[in-house]
Amino acid sequence: MLNDGGETLDLMLQVAVLLPAGDETPGRAQNGWGRPVGTREEILLAAMGSGPLSDWIRARHSDWGLAAEPWAVSDADGRHSTTAQSGARAATPGALGMRQAFPVRTGAQLITGNAAQSANQQSLLLTVGIGFHLAELDKQHRPAEARARSVPLPAALTLHGLFELLDALVRYAQTANALWTQLEDQSPPPETALLHLSLTTAEGLATVVDLSSYSRRGTASRSQYSKVYRYRSGSGDIAAAALRDWLSEAGYRHHEQAILDMWDPAP
Repeated sequence: MLNDGGETLDLMLQVAVLLPAGDETPGRAQNGWGRPVGTREEILLAAMGSGPLSDWIRARHSDWGLAAEPWAVSDADGRHSTTAQSGARAATPGALGMRQAFPVRTGAQLITGNAAQSANQQSLLLTVGIGFHLAELDKQHRPAEARARSVPLPAALTLHGLFELLDALVRYAQTANALWTQLEDQSPPPETALLHLSLTTAEGLATVVDLSSYSRRGTASRSQYSKVYRYRSGSGDIAAAALRDWLSEAGYRHHEQAILDMWDPAP
């Protein structure tokens, strides 16, 4: 789904939102359901262009020096599957190739069909992800002169920055509801969605997120973390729960209050 430019991403975050909440992805429905293909693509591109990750990228224009790329359809299979991609370019490209020139990549896939439990029940799966090339960026997230190999990387995210990204991803549950309504105006979206959040990093969590303020037990390194939740409303609580659980699984301690403050900041 993400076009990594043939280079391994240092960090990838992804959410998959399934409506209604279930155990299997939508099966292919005869002739699909929803709007005509062209309209479906326009609806998806508009939703992604105004979505939480696009907002996050636009907010990084000044401090990261990023220029957002427009979303474009990269693959389509009628009214069953539509894939779109975007990302952000460095306003001032460096000399270390595409990883510096295109440090942030985003992608989305919309699948519609029938629920596995019932051929008469429509189903929608929206998967959205964001990936980062961080090793070639400096502390200001601008192109560096050389690839870094430190832990954490100079361009590593803060814990709060990771929380903001997870919160943005969880809010795509609202986007999935809106897509359902736009594609199928005859019935309201299901009340409950299933969310699958995942984080993948090639060199370990401590490389891409600055966790130096928190004590840790053990030194084992994991490359992937994931959690599944049922969603009705709200996003910060799910983002905070995932972040707390992942840090605990990685051996980190005494981070609970910091995450609680992110989720429910004092007035």
